[in-house]
Amino acid sequence: MSQTHPPEATSSPLSSSVSDDSLEEKIIQALRKTEDDKDFLPADIIDALTSRSIVEEELEAHVTSDQLSSLVAYVTNPNQPARRLFLTLVVCDDLKRLQDLANAPQKFHDNDLPVKVVRSPNTNGYFMESIDGGKKWPLFASRRKLTLDSFFHSQWQFLAPVFAANCFRHKLHPSCPLPFIVKINHQKAGFFSSVFEVVIHDAHQKVTGKQIRVASKEMRIGMDSYYEKEADILETIRNIDNPHLIKPLAAYRRGDLRGFLFPWGEGGNLKEFWGSQEKLRPVPVRDRHLVLWVLRQLQGICGSISALHERNCRHGDLKPENILHFLETGSNGVLRVADVGLARFHLDDTRNRNQPTNTMTGTVRYEPPEFGLTEQISRLYDVWSLGCVFLEFLIWVLYGNSKLRDFNRASIEEKFWSKDDEGYHQHREVKRWISRMSKDLRRNDITSSTALKDVLELIDFNMLVPEVEGRTNSLKLYERLRSIFEQAQAQEDYLLDPTLWNRISTSAVPAEHRRFNLEVPDQRPLRGRAPTGQKPQPALLERAPDVPIPDTPVIVEPNAEPSKVNMQVPILNAQEVRKSWHDTT
Repeated sequence: MSQTHPPEATSSPLSSSVSDDSLEEKIIQALRKTEDDKDFLPADIIDALTSRSIVEEELEAHVTSDQLSSLVAYVTNPNQPARRLFLTLVVCDDLKRLQDLANAPQKFHDNDLPVKVVRSPNTNGYFMESIDGGKKWPLFASRRKLTLDSFFHSQWQFLAPVFAANCFRHKLHPSCPLPFIVKINHQKAGFFSSVFEVVIHDAHQKVTGKQIRVASKEMRIGMDSYYEKEADILETIRNIDNPHLIKPLAAYRRGDLRGFLFPWGEGGNLKEFWGSQEKLRPVPVRDRHLVLWVLRQLQGICGSISALHERNCRHGDLKPENILHFLETGSNGVLRVADVGLARFHLDDTRNRNQPTNTMTGTVRYEPPEFGLTEQISRLYDVWSLGCVFLEFLIWVLYGNSKLRDFNRASIEEKFWSKDDEGYHQHREVKRWISRMSKDLRRNDITSSTALKDVLELIDFNMLVPEVEGRTNSLKLYERLRSIFEQAQAQEDYLLDPTLWNRISTSAVPAEHRRFNLEVPDQRPLRGRAPTGQKPQPALLERAPDVPIPDTPVIVEPNAEPSKVNMQVPILNAQEVRKSWHDTT
């Protein structure tokens, strides 16, 4: 459920006149406290207290009548306002200086704030200077330092940043308040950063145009170089229009603090989502709505990875913990890929999508066999990791979270692959579960298939392929998953076999694997793989896109008699497909 913002996140309405209380008193009454105990005046209150009528009423006592009109226009200028300057002078009781600043050779505007106090060389006076040193206002040279110090310390309460779509990076002075009303520690910490939930004052979050819960990812001190790299990447990702990819809201730095703002996934991550559903019921609600939702999420997640790959980027750390669940009214919500910032882009001009990319280490369990063999990793790294996550998703859909835990406990070697003298293979437990699921998903009429069966085969034959050359790229996978989803939407019998759940409830799910050295049940040959020692054949889906792939390949049980094999279903290996393909071109 979406959490309602606390009252402190919204400003109380103000009267349009300063007649009841002084303007300074209204400012003090409207100040808010940040989670780290700094005062700030919300941006909407700044606008309300600097309306033309209020500014005019306040200035009448401090300037001449012939100055009034031009100064009101100066303060309320829509393009280069001086609203924050005006309020700072109000609390410093120094409004008479507004005319000097308005007429200075370098006219003072709000975007010149903050400023610092600087001693004038070879004199006893002081002047104001912009923090970056780009502008100076010598008109203050004769003023007392006490007055200037008051201005310096008073300005910060009006300078809390507004996070908006037209500005991603915010470089803030250590004294500048962040408009975080509440900060909640959910104990989400990693090697590079910690993630907190924060409540931002509504007037300071304008990226999404609506109230949302926000995650603040704070980098550990000393991670400046990683912050800059991640900010570069996130600024690019921000422009990718994909509903299954989390878009960053802002990057900020204040003193030693470095951080990023993202939408908060109210439903937790995918692993937490699986567990939370188990608390509600032992197994998922097994109906067409669940299956269709899962298919929609699988093709959406794959599409988001394909969108990254098109930008010459890979994720590098795909796992259930980095896929977040966002709640939406009237639906099961949306899954979105998170933590893309540690991915790495090519910074050169190459646009070759098969060119490998340097990367940082991802999570060991979901790493493919080729990781560590070379310093450069191709985009197909993500395809393997995605296959691992998708396999876990199907186990959860079919058997529930308790059996998913059994699967994870049984994979004692931590990865989805293993290695022996003959090379790399799918882990025996992965093979065992795929075999069991394939049997459970098989219709009595083996000439037809279902959406879940086709997804399982896609995982088995095109994603969890140990030889990197045999894996299918993310774009082809997305196109196939989209086709599966669209067919499932249109055909009820393809979406869900009505006898599936009865078969699963009476069939034996792979035991909790009391013996880890059991022989793996016989498997049919895998498309896209080659016998040990031979060069793997290209993945069928990727290399021969124009040749129709049968929904379900013929399945021959071990030791089956030839007469019992359905010979009407075409069996195509990679060589036959290529021959057929070339014969037609």
